[in-house]
Amino acid sequence: METLIDTTFSGKDISSAVSLYEYTVVTSGMHLVQVRFGAVSGDGDYSVWVTLNDGDAQTDDIVAPKTEYTASVGETAFWFSSIKIPLMAGDVINIFGLGQGADTSETGSVRIFLDKVLIADDAIDADVIATDAIDADAIADGAIDDAAIAADLKWFPSGAVDWPYTVTDNDTGLPIEGVEVWLTTDIGGTNRVWKGDTDTFGVAKDVHGNNPQLDPGTYYVWRQKAGYTFVDPDTEVVS
Repeated sequence: METLIDTTFSGKDISSAVSLYEYTVVTSGMHLVQVRFGAVSGDGDYSVWVTLNDGDAQTDDIVAPKTEYTASVGETAFWFSSIKIPLMAGDVINIFGLGQGADTSETGSVRIFLDKVLIADDAIDADVIATDAIDADAIADGAIDDAAIAADLKWFPSGAVDWPYTVTDNDTGLPIEGVEVWLTTDIGGTNRVWKGDTDTFGVAKDVHGNNPQLDPGTYYVWRQKAGYTFVDPDTEVVS
């Protein structure tokens, strides 16, 4: 997110609709507008909205929806935040505010942001994308954090061993489907190097259908599924 405008206003009569700030768009992209009323009378309805003039060659038309807020008695300062607005370079937006009849000389702030995502050259490793780089559960939850990514990052190093691992029922010997399986290099279970789930044959696979690809060494296997109790960790030597 890039800050484009961070300014203040004063002496604005918002007892009727009034322009708080006008801005000519420099860079095409998604923009976000924030407005603060700093010393209003409160106890009533307040609203902020944006108008758009396409290339400053058309009429000023409202970009719906308006942002509205009902202030309580004694509540004299608050922020408004708009939805993200797609704008093209050369467009002109005007930010309006409206308050109560007593709000004839008001102060506040206007901020405009550009939602700008930059990807540097060679910033994304194709090998990392091809492997289990992102936890699917984290995506489903709508929240990917650095710890989740770091925990589930896996490369296929030179000399790695394709190592299938099967989970079966101790009583029946039948494979168990849907077991969550993860591997660590320490018995404490903190340094996770692989994660997957068992398929219909009980074989642990990552989200791409791959077996663990591991350097030779000792690994600790952890398993989890509702209704089953596993004696973890299962110590395995990969060679």
